[in-house]
Amino acid sequence: MKMEILNSWDLSHSEKDVCPDGMLVMPSGLEWRNVKVPCSVQNSPFGLLPEILYQRDNISKVAWMNGKHWIFRTTVAVPSVAADEEAIILFKGIDYGYRIFLDGRPVADGEGMFSPVEISLAGMTGTCELAVVLPPFEDNPSCPETLKARYSMGSGWDFTPAIQPRGLWDDVEVVVRDRLRITSVNVATRLRNQQRADATVEICLSETVQAGEAVIELAGVKRVIPLLDARKLNVPVEVLSPQLWCPNGMGPVSLVTLRIELRVPGRGTHPYERMVGLRAIDRVPCEGQGLEDIPLQLLINNRPVFIKGVNWVPPDACPGNITKERYALFLRQFKAAGVNLIRVWGGGLKEKDAFYELADELGLMVMQEFPLACQKLARTERFYRILLKEAKSMVEQLKPHPSVVIWCGGNEHYHYWDNCDSGTPRMQECVDWVRKSHSFGDDNREWRGGADRYQEPSLLLLAELCAREDSSRPFQITSAMEGEGEVHGIWNWNPALGDHRFRDSESLYDYWLKTKGCLFSEASVSGIANLQTIRDVMEEDSPAVPTVSDPVWTLHHAFHAAWDKFPDLWLDLPSNEKLFGPIKDIEDLVLANQWMQGEGGRFFVEEVRRRMGQSCGVIWWGVNEPWPGLAGNALIDWYGRPKIGWFMVTNSFKPSILSLRYPHCVLRRVKPELWLSHDGPEPFAGHYEVTTLNLATGVKDIYNGLANAQPYQSVFLRTLTPVRLHAGTRVHVTCRLMDARGEVKHRNDYLFASNEDAVPFDSSMLKLIRSISAQLAVI
Repeated sequence: MKMEILNSWDLSHSEKDVCPDGMLVMPSGLEWRNVKVPCSVQNSPFGLLPEILYQRDNISKVAWMNGKHWIFRTTVAVPSVAADEEAIILFKGIDYGYRIFLDGRPVADGEGMFSPVEISLAGMTGTCELAVVLPPFEDNPSCPETLKARYSMGSGWDFTPAIQPRGLWDDVEVVVRDRLRITSVNVATRLRNQQRADATVEICLSETVQAGEAVIELAGVKRVIPLLDARKLNVPVEVLSPQLWCPNGMGPVSLVTLRIELRVPGRGTHPYERMVGLRAIDRVPCEGQGLEDIPLQLLINNRPVFIKGVNWVPPDACPGNITKERYALFLRQFKAAGVNLIRVWGGGLKEKDAFYELADELGLMVMQEFPLACQKLARTERFYRILLKEAKSMVEQLKPHPSVVIWCGGNEHYHYWDNCDSGTPRMQECVDWVRKSHSFGDDNREWRGGADRYQEPSLLLLAELCAREDSSRPFQITSAMEGEGEVHGIWNWNPALGDHRFRDSESLYDYWLKTKGCLFSEASVSGIANLQTIRDVMEEDSPAVPTVSDPVWTLHHAFHAAWDKFPDLWLDLPSNEKLFGPIKDIEDLVLANQWMQGEGGRFFVEEVRRRMGQSCGVIWWGVNEPWPGLAGNALIDWYGRPKIGWFMVTNSFKPSILSLRYPHCVLRRVKPELWLSHDGPEPFAGHYEVTTLNLATGVKDIYNGLANAQPYQSVFLRTLTPVRLHAGTRVHVTCRLMDARGEVKHRNDYLFASNEDAVPFDSSMLKLIRSISAQLAVI
């Protein structure tokens, strides 16, 4: 296959439809500017560069683009082809509706962001003019068909701006390829034991072959199979002593070569070759799950995986800007930090090829959601057809990737709201809000968690598609699978501001100590942005401490960002002041608030790990962001800069960790439990050293002991001697875990203060937090 990238285009826009009656009619006087594709129009020469677009309220400067008809055009040199070849123009991603013309002749008309569009160049010679017209979105916000099977967050969310980019968001190529070719492959693997992998190579051809043969070579094992009226093949290949693809932290990330050659008399073909992974996938029930629940415990290569995951949103609100280098900026940090799974959120994208190639290389598993999120699913033929077209294309493109381990029908199609009916005054307010916002009556079964979510037609179509096109991976209809052990929330320090169903909890600690979920596929704590990010967004070298009335801080999600539009989401200044007192300096506010994000996140990750077996994983909500928010749940910001919370949370992702279990960081008496959690592939044998330092008196207590655990096991080691926290008493606990050679494998630092103090964490604690945070970043 030969390929030329078409990256130089001219771009213009028109107030009026330039293709009435389906024919291209260019108005006179259009202004044309050169652009490089991939491109979203908001970042074209008619708009602003991303680093400028996302400053202050600059997104308002591109709002005029929404109602325009955008026209891309370029000149294509038609390549010569052999008798058994064909030439096409391949659009890998158009956002969203499109009409395509060759020399003014209409050749394609459709919609869909994730399915490639192919334009034949058959019968053409020399050069031709290629034009793509992108009409405005339908102005009907109540119509669920209008923008769906597209990424929902373009309409705005609590972490992304309301911006509707359009453009050629992925590569456009001129491709010369064999007429008879392989169109898709998949390698499904079953492990009989560690010495034998039974692989099935699934092959789809572009046309039916009446007679010939296929030569398949996988990991050095060759099979030759006759082709008799064949268009789809499932070829068994037994690989002995296989090099397995393992998730990050569970063994080598081995990729092997798959090579396929078609030998058909009278036909010219080129070999197909790519890297694939041998790995077996299964899911079994978590301990304590109902026997009829969807199994949540993920097994890879017959071994249980404790999911240490992150939820991924598009790394730019304008997807034309996303590059391989931008993916690598984040994914390589995930690898180094011990992340093993990325949930690609249903309100976002099917990412570009480079994302999945990097995930394959780095051992990062992917839970891929189809492009649906938080919506009432349409029940019309038009919606079904566009959804199936996009989903089928996604499955065909992604199934060769070993990193993709779960298909999911989308984000939060169902909620169980019955927790809101506890009868407390706080929850009664939630009942009223939920019923009004979701139009629930007293007799609505969904209100009580009784809706039969397995009967939703769109989700059944996706389930059937996955069963037909790729039965090698599990499919689940949505995330979270509420009522079956998988939950979402909470996302903030103070539960009274968060998800309505959890507002009865007294504190973040209270929620996590009581919850019984098996898999937490969204959980996080919000925090303020990095200081340099604040400077970049505000265009100020010395920004002031924000107030809830500041329009730029509000626009960038610090205040009034979610749900009831509380002023304290996502920057919870009252909770910050309750812990640290009034803060006048922005640098101190960043340090204090990011430590709160890290302390809360570290606590719940460790609590879920302490319940390994009963719980099988936790996935941080919104680890990244599509533009620079001034507050939110991201742990690595739009610029790729990690926050303090990133280092605190991922310190708890290490294979072997020591952790403390306690009811709060501010309390009357601290009496924490000491736990060892280990999910490495081999048993852990070592010892611990715990130091408790009373910062007021200088009194130090030291605890030592053995620390041993089997793979995938948490062990309660002991309870530390209680310390009465009188007013003015502050305690620093340092936990060190050493292996049998005495090498430090993990360190954890905890801070406790008295609830008798008006300001529990004073300036001396801020100084200590600064020191601990600097040390974590180095580690």
